[in-house]
Order: sequence, then structure tokens, then C-alpha cells
Amino acid sequence: MRSLARRWSLRAGARRWSLRAGARRWSLRARVLAVLVALLALVSVTVGVVTVVALRDQLVGQLDGELTSAGGRSVTAGGPPPGDNGGPGNGNSGDERSGARFLLTPGQAAGTLGARLNSSGVEAAAVLDEDGELRNLSASAARSLTSVADDGQPHTLQVATLGRFRVLATRTSDGEILLTGLPLRAVDHTVNRVILIELIVAGGALVVAGVFGAWMVKRTLNPLHRVAATARRVSARRRTRRRASGS
Repeated sequence: MRSLARRWSLRAGARRWSLRAGARRWSLRARVLAVLVALLALVSVTVGVVTVVALRDQLVGQLDGELTSAGGRSVTAGGPPPGDNGGPGNGNSGDERSGARFLLTPGQAAGTLGARLNSSGVEAAAVLDEDGELRNLSASAARSLTSVADDGQPHTLQVATLGRFRVLATRTSDGEILLTGLPLRAVDHTVNRVILIELIVAGGALVVAGVFGAWMVKRTLNPLHRVAATARRVSARRRTRRRASGS
């Protein structure tokens, strides 16, 4: 056991010596340049992350504003008419109050998702396509809509193969839930494009900083190298004289 522990101790000591020797082999110029590039990389990453987070929050906030308006149109078109409670009718046809046909109300954008949920589950779910027609969701996509809370707040939801949506669920006076969703595709595309641009710019900046920094560090340290070279020559001459006088 003692011999085994001694071997491990010797190996650990050898590793530490190797690391220290490797660190000593780094010249002053290399260490200064590495610190400069590392600081620039840290600043670039910090600025990039803050920019992306702020941009995404702003874009999602704008989308939530559009979603609130779309949800209001959905409830107006697909909810029970005010006339059912003793007030005047709202003039909507009965077809818009069945299934997901409230998506056909004027003002709803292509790509808008809509669903009607009741106590039995999803009654109907569809997406408004570019031609203004309803495209029914698959059974698996429709089941994912039941997880949305009807709290009147936007939520992010992955809808099967359709991608991610910001969805808003509103409970109507007759107990049904009308769900409206807008795709996050445009937001994700914009954010991913900004990330790509930031990576390209940051990478180019690091390359330029590395080249320029190496030149600047070399120029700055040249006097020190000359002093060191002079000191080595003086020391060598002294050793030569001592040897000559000793002989």
C-alpha cells in the first residue's frame, strides 16, 4: 500500500512539474497576447448574450401584443353572442361559433393557430394557411394544446411539427376555451440571424485583435528584449574575462 501511495505521489508531482514547466515556456509576449484576446472574447460574449436576450424579449413582446389583438378577435367571432345574455346580437354568423372557424374572421393573419376546447377536450383545431383556408391539425398536435393554461397570459408551446407558437387561451362565458396562437418562426429566424452575425463579427474581431495585438506587444516589448540581450552579452564577457584571468 505504501509503495502504491508513493507511486501516485510521484506521478502527481511529475504532472505538477510538467504543468509549471509548460507555463514557464510561455513567453511574456504570448502571455500578454493571450490575456488580451481572452478579455476581448469575454467582452464579446457578454455583449452578444445581452443583445440577443434584449432583442428576443422585444420581439416576443411585440408578438404578444399582436396575439392579444388576435385573441380578442377570436373571442368576438367565436364566443357566444351578447344577445344570448339579453343584449343585442353581434352580427356574427353561427358558423364562426363552431369549431375553429373563428379564424376566418377578418384581421387574422396567415399562420394563426386556433382551437376550441370544451370539457371533453379539443373540439377543433386548425391553422389559417396563406390561401385563407383552414388546415386541420393532426391528433397529436391537437392534444398538445390541452396543456395551455386558460389564464389570459401568452405562453410558448411546441405544436408537433408546426414549430413553436405563442398561444393565448381565453375562457368564454359558456365555459368553452378559445385558443389563439401566432408562430414564433419569424422571431427565431431573426434571433438566429443576429447570433450568426455576432459570431462572424466577434470571430473577425478576435483575429484582427490577435494580429494587431501581437504586433503591438512585440513593439512594446522590444526595448525590454534589447536590455535583456545587452545584459546577457555583459554577463558573457564577464565570464570570459574570469576564465581568462583564472588561466
